[in-house]
Amino acid sequence: MTQRRSELLLSRQVFKDLLQKALRKHSSFRVKAKGNSMSPTIREGDLILISPLDGKIPGCGDIVAFLRPETEAVIIHRIVRKKGTTCHIRGDNPPVQTDIVDESDILGRVTLIQRNGKEIRFGLGIEKVMIAFVVRNPFFLPTRRTMRWFFYQVRKVSGR
Repeated sequence: MTQRRSELLLSRQVFKDLLQKALRKHSSFRVKAKGNSMSPTIREGDLILISPLDGKIPGCGDIVAFLRPETEAVIIHRIVRKKGTTCHIRGDNPPVQTDIVDESDILGRVTLIQRNGKEIRFGLGIEKVMIAFVVRNPFFLPTRRTMRWFFYQVRKVSGR
């Protein structure tokens, strides 16, 4: 662990352990997003709140934190398809690999996104199912780029 200003930088293992312990105690965990695999929904530096599942089964379109089976790394991506307890999970920003995991590997659900002190709701509401459909279909790659540009323009105009 290292401290930088008011941020605490954690190793991958320490972050995983703290997140798992918090969620097991039915507490939410707030973390600053790294990377751009979920852009435009979640951008680098956004604050996200990961909440416990508390018996609720995650569904298609939900943004979840899960353990990547081969590396045990905590990843935050969207469920783009479900078959039984098998979840196909990937980021909103192409190209991102699709992870296939069991529901038991899902730690929690993203319930809040904050950017520059403002709550970002897009991508967590009913539109999440449509986003999952577009993200999982390579046919829509040009549409995804257009959507990313469109949402960037909307947020720019609205100051978000």
